[in-house]
Amino acid sequence: MGTAGQDIFLGFALIHSAYRLSKEHEKNVELLNEYSKLSLIGQTMVNISHQWKTPINSLYNSINHIEIAYEFKDANLNMIIKDNLKNIKQNINYLKETGLNQLNFYKEEKNIEEIKIKDEINGIIGLIDSEFNKKSININLECDEKIKIKIEKNYFLNILMILFENSLKAFEQRKIREPLVKISVESIKNNVIVLFEDNAGGVSDFIIKRIFEKDFSDSLSTGIGLYIAREIITQKLKGSITAENKNEGLCFKMQFSM
Repeated sequence: MGTAGQDIFLGFALIHSAYRLSKEHEKNVELLNEYSKLSLIGQTMVNISHQWKTPINSLYNSINHIEIAYEFKDANLNMIIKDNLKNIKQNINYLKETGLNQLNFYKEEKNIEEIKIKDEINGIIGLIDSEFNKKSININLECDEKIKIKIEKNYFLNILMILFENSLKAFEQRKIREPLVKISVESIKNNVIVLFEDNAGGVSDFIIKRIFEKDFSDSLSTGIGLYIAREIITQKLKGSITAENKNEGLCFKMQFSM
């Protein structure tokens, strides 16, 4: 075979190899996309499950309260039913919104609205009120009613729910006698600073350094909740969150642009 024939043969061989590699690449990309979809679905379900724990417990407590009042023919039965039905509706709405939020998490669309921080925090406190009262957990909120922020409200509420659940678990496992959650909000220049602090004893310096890692867990954490909170804050709300031991417990500092 002459030089020209060798060149043609080599050219066909290179074209065939390139075609084969291209097809293999397309197949690998397709498999990767399918894996990513399955991974995303699994992660989404984990996120939803984690954020539903506290409101589901609150729903159970409300239903149980009504059942007991009915069984013992409580004189205030009608009022008990009315109050607990309100709580049930609020929690169901939260469950619905949380599910939609997680399904929309990776979409580019934003639903930014101006909210009064104090009103929204009080709304979340109302959702968990029965669960926290049952365990004698006090909540102290310090926030000027005038402080407003433009933000994706439901994501902001998800973060608060995660932090409340984190403190609740610490209180239960450490059997804190007078459990307390303190939330303070202040406006500094063009930023809103939210401090979320409990008196559950804090964590070690080793844990502080890894507390927001996805697969990190200790006796007080599943290893996913605080990771979700950080992802929401940094990716969706373009804010920041840090953690430190302060006074008698753990303090989370969140910062958002107004």
